[in-house]
Amino acid sequence: MASRPSLQPNPLLTRVSAMRSLPLLLVAATLALSTGAEAKKARRAKRDSDELPFRFRFGLTLDGARDIELSNARKTVADEAVLGGNVGASYVGIERLSLDVDLELAMNLAREEKDPLFDRLQLTPGARFDIIENLYVRAGAPFLLYPSPFNVGVLAGVGYRQSMGGMLGGYFEVAYERYFLKDDNRGESRVVLRGGVEAGN
Repeated sequence: MASRPSLQPNPLLTRVSAMRSLPLLLVAATLALSTGAEAKKARRAKRDSDELPFRFRFGLTLDGARDIELSNARKTVADEAVLGGNVGASYVGIERLSLDVDLELAMNLAREEKDPLFDRLQLTPGARFDIIENLYVRAGAPFLLYPSPFNVGVLAGVGYRQSMGGMLGGYFEVAYERYFLKDDNRGESRVVLRGGVEAGN
C-alpha cells in the first residue's frame, strides 16, 4: 500500500498570514502602552491631590551675632543672648519654589532690669528655593513690628531639611538680616540661627 505524500505548509501562505496579523499586533501593543500611561498618570494625579501644597514650620531662633558692621568705621558683635520662637507657612506653587511668611517673637535673655523682656516681634514674607534635595536658599523682607520705631530690611539665608518619615521633617537654617533704618540701640544687622519641625508637602 503506497504511503500518502506529507503535506508541507505553503511558505507564501504563511508569509501572507503573518503580514495580516502584524497590524493586529501593533494595535494591541499601542493599546497596552496607552493603558499603562493612563494608569501612571492617574496614580500621579491621585498622589498630587493627596498632597496639599503647603508647609508649616514650628521652631526656635537664636541670634548668633548682632550689630555687625563690615565697614572700616565699626566692626563689632554685640554680646547678647536673644532666643525666640518662630511659626511659618509656605505655599509650594511651583516645583522647588515656595512663597513664605514667618512670624517671630524673640526675648533678650541677657537684658537688664530696665530693658523690655521682648526683643522684637518680626514678620517676614519671602521665598525659599530648593537648590538640590534637602538644601535650599531663602530670601525675604523682615518687618520689625515691635518695639518702635518700625524698621524693615532684607534677609538672605541657606537651610537644610531632613525628612522624619511621612509628612514630618526637621529644618535648620542660617540667615543674615540687614535693616534699612539705622538704630544704634538695637543694631543694624544680625546673624540668626533657626531650627525646628516642618510639616507638609
